[in-house]
Amino acid sequence: MTKEEKLMFSIILLNHNNVHYTVDCIESIKKSSYPSYEIIVVDNASEKDEAEILRKKFPDVKIIASKINHWFAEGNNVGVRSAKGKYIVILNNDTIVDQDWLQKVANVFNDPSVAIVQCRTYAKFSKEKYFYDNNNMQSLVGTPLLNKNNYDKNGLKDSFLAVGCALIYPYELFKEPFDKDYLINAEDTALAFQARIMGYKVKEIKDSVIYHLGNVTMKKKNTKGFWLKERNYLMNLLIYYQPKTLFKLSPLIISSILLRNLYHPTMIHVRFSSYFWLLKNFFNILKKRKKMQSLRKVDDSELFKAMSYKFIDTDNLSKFTKKIVQTVNGLSYLYCKLFRIKTSEFYKKL
Repeated sequence: MTKEEKLMFSIILLNHNNVHYTVDCIESIKKSSYPSYEIIVVDNASEKDEAEILRKKFPDVKIIASKINHWFAEGNNVGVRSAKGKYIVILNNDTIVDQDWLQKVANVFNDPSVAIVQCRTYAKFSKEKYFYDNNNMQSLVGTPLLNKNNYDKNGLKDSFLAVGCALIYPYELFKEPFDKDYLINAEDTALAFQARIMGYKVKEIKDSVIYHLGNVTMKKKNTKGFWLKERNYLMNLLIYYQPKTLFKLSPLIISSILLRNLYHPTMIHVRFSSYFWLLKNFFNILKKRKKMQSLRKVDDSELFKAMSYKFIDTDNLSKFTKKIVQTVNGLSYLYCKLFRIKTSEFYKKL
């Protein structure tokens, strides 16, 4: 293809009080070998006038200065509304991209069954290791898991979701990718659920590489983030699962809730606050559910093929904790086998 024939990508970056990361990210994007793209930065009400700093440094970049912090979900929606590209790239501003990252994405969407793709994401300061954001698999009970699938001969890997630090999709498929009520956390999982109930696939691209620092805006121990994570994990299940699935999986879901509270007893009050929000907003969730279920093309059994019976991974756990988790996961496996819930593990060759 000539430059004029190349499909255009709109790259959306959010900035909030960390303009130095955004500058580094933009400079790496500008070295990309793929020429047809635009960069849109949404400044989420930074305390200083960081939007103006970016305008002066990058006059060819579209800068949207918001007077309020839209958080991650709606902030990206704001950027997408101004996009002109055929494909949307949701990219965290604390990333550095390889020169050929976008070139490797361009041909993947020749397969019409693929709705979303993710770049292969390394930790920014541990480039010899591949572990950051490799948690794009999904448990039946709503929590993310490590993706241990292999890449195929085309350099693609099956995953349940594309992690929001670097995901790409066709604009016509999701003109507004995220539900603003999610704020941040698991909004990328919700997008994957939507794609999957519509019958689409999600892939990770081996040779499209980025490096991600992570937890720049939302710190790991932030109580608000902890609350949002618990609420959003459960909200995804309530919105996207079929009634028969919710009924069949309810013992597993309730067990996972109890175990998470036992594991972090000091955060029980935070988790229960998120459960109260779900009850308080029950009718709003029903409304969201009705909208999403109207898009459904496949049964949940198709979703299960890309999911896992495991509650959590056993990697990097102490010897004692690992034994407990293995027991819990084993019981979940037996439950799924008994009730004929066939997750990805049931389809793998022994």
